[in-house]
Amino acid sequence: QALKENSLEEYSLYTRQTANVDRLDRLDNVRAVVLHKMHYLAESANGDSLQKEIEFKKSMGALGHKIGLRDFFLLSSFEVSSPHLSKDHKDLVDMADNAPDFRLARRQNAAAIYDVRAERLDFLPKFNALIDGGLSMPHRYGGAGSTDLSARMMITMELPLFSGGATLAAIKQKKANRTISELNLSMKPSEKMLLINGLTQQINDLLAIKMSAERALASAALANQSATRTAEAGEFSDAGRELIDAIKNHSNAKNQLTQACLKLKAAQIKLLLVIGKIKELLD
Repeated sequence: QALKENSLEEYSLYTRQTANVDRLDRLDNVRAVVLHKMHYLAESANGDSLQKEIEFKKSMGALGHKIGLRDFFLLSSFEVSSPHLSKDHKDLVDMADNAPDFRLARRQNAAAIYDVRAERLDFLPKFNALIDGGLSMPHRYGGAGSTDLSARMMITMELPLFSGGATLAAIKQKKANRTISELNLSMKPSEKMLLINGLTQQINDLLAIKMSAERALASAALANQSATRTAEAGEFSDAGRELIDAIKNHSNAKNQLTQACLKLKAAQIKLLLVIGKIKELLD
């Protein structure tokens, strides 16, 4: 959406100056090379803005499909803000150690260990006990009968004579699952460490790029304003190329800033996901 708006602004700047070039051309006060280049850049910017519009609508359609909306809906810009993004490296690693995926890996490993132990029990004999009892009362029409309490117990034992092969195969499979879960769990700390190191470095680099892009955009905006004033004051024959360069530099600086902000937000979101704090953005 931001890139689409940038392309529309660039097309608007070229369109405004194209009208000025045409006016000066009628007065024979502009060189042909400047005239043709301005028209070319205006049409090129128009084509780029149309392409960005198509890409935007395609992305909106894909997003609408994911969230179950088929009608048009609005998007609003958002900032990735979290106090955890300013934490030092040790605190980030500690939070990653308690992230949901890390806790899930621990539970899976514990379940795999239990599965192996439970499967081994099938090699042992199994005992089943059945206790049956009752209370017999005297007949209501009889004489002075007696009350009898009786009980019986039956114990059976099952020997795994024919299931040993199947049990052994099941144990081997459970051990393989346990090995995989243990390997996954043992690799988690190093994976988290690498992700945190890479993302924190990427965020620092993108912050520097963003600040540089902001300064470049401010300078490009001033240069564009100066070149526009000079050209519209009737000195287009001398300032035409400078104005073309100023418009192009302004558009490039704005796109660079947009891309830097997008990549910075993506890196910050990934870091919050790694340390298990992504839900804070939804509160």
